[in-house]
Amino acid sequence: MVANSASVDEFGSLNVQVGGWEHTAPLTPPFTLCCHIAGIAALEESEWGTSQILDLTVSDLAGTKPSFAASVLINGIREMPAPGVAMRTGFAVQFTFPVLASTVACVRAFHQGTELATWTFEIRTAVDDAKPPA
Repeated sequence: MVANSASVDEFGSLNVQVGGWEHTAPLTPPFTLCCHIAGIAALEESEWGTSQILDLTVSDLAGTKPSFAASVLINGIREMPAPGVAMRTGFAVQFTFPVLASTVACVRAFHQGTELATWTFEIRTAVDDAKPPA
């Protein structure tokens, strides 16, 4: 999800402030949007005891050159969960995205080149106050 702020504490708990955006309209372009990508990664049993890399990109919906990219280490080297319980770990990455005009932003998550998830949200330009009817 995309959120105003997110972090993972020392116990692995994901803390999110104002998450799950559909749209945002913070300023009149051009500006740099600063926010977080946050989520919970579930490791398959074959990945337990290893560290995995989750690659994240943010670009416009047209898929032009990514405006932001990051890799997140997903740590599976820890106590194993009980049988039948998935190993999950939270992640949070701050990102910046240059905005020149209204657009739809696309956040993508990849593992070993395979796309796992896609989130989209609209970035709207600030709208001037409407004039009262005549």
